[in-house]
Amino acid sequence: MGWRHRPVAIGDRFCRTGQVSRVFVVVQLDSRAGLPPHARLQLEEDPCERITIALAALGDPAMFRRL
Repeated sequence: MGWRHRPVAIGDRFCRTGQVSRVFVVVQLDSRAGLPPHARLQLEEDPCERITIALAALGDPAMFRRL
């Protein structure tokens, strides 16, 4: 199974493509009825900075890279 097909889990680390100095860690998964699944990520070196992003975006190599 390729890395893109492995499910995203809490603790997984990602960086934005072309921005390897900023590492984000998955801290929460959010699956609400009627909405696409999302993940909440926090910046590894600054836990106060958080983003919420669709799991589909995390699987897109043009946007994010799993570390």
